Amino acid sequence: MLESLTTTAAGASSATAAVLVGGPVTRRGQARQRSRDRQLLAHQELLSHYGRGPDRST
Repeated sequence: MLESLTTTAAGASSATAAVLVGGPVTRRGQARQRSRDRQLLAHQELLSHYGRGPDRST
């Protein structure tokens, strides 16, 4: 009985620790992804601006 209680407590502790650690790790990863997405968009806009060339409509 004591062995199964110890095993259950250890499993619950491990699951709780995983949730507590996983939250900040996930948020940090998402923040990095958003930063990369913003950089990519800025580079795409910059390159598309240079790709158009000068405005010769006049």
